Amino acid sequence: DEIADKAFEFGRDLGDDCVLQVNGHSLGGALATLFAFFASADGRFTKHNNKVRVFTFCAPRAGSTCFAGAFQRQEKAEKLSHIRVVNKMDVVPLGPLGSYGQIFAHTGHKVEFSEEKYAPPAITYVENVEWWKNWEASFSHNLFLHLLRQPSLLFSKNLVEAHSHDGVKNQNFLKWH
Repeated sequence: DEIADKAFEFGRDLGDDCVLQVNGHSLGGALATLFAFFASADGRFTKHNNKVRVFTFCAPRAGSTCFAGAFQRQEKAEKLSHIRVVNKMDVVPLGPLGSYGQIFAHTGHKVEFSEEKYAPPAITYVENVEWWKNWEASFSHNLFLHLLRQPSLLFSKNLVEAHSHDGVKNQNFLKWH
């Protein structure tokens, strides 16, 4: 509430047509997703037909499939929009799988950059947040399960994580030499 109150104060000073835009990278992207959802339910940020906009970069899943469903309802009500930018080989957007019986799900439009030099980004929308679809996708793209299937990778001498925290130099997230 305190952050929302401060954001509203700053926006009020800028004028009635001010639109709340929330950005974040990695864990900050998950926090931005949560805050944007919270703000989209606050009438102060959605009056005058404004929608809260959130842009995340290499962010993990922020909530359960129930959260993702509620997020989609806010998008359909034109109170919220989310652009989620990821690199195809980045491990961070693959987590968390879930805990305590909750299955986590992504939200919004995904803009996925390929490892191919001149390939255009793939743009998709997460329409189906049913738990079994996310469960299946989480397992099929889970780094740790891939490593368990190929234990020799665990003992590779130069297993280098290249997930960049500067948001600029993201390369293949793993390289084997």
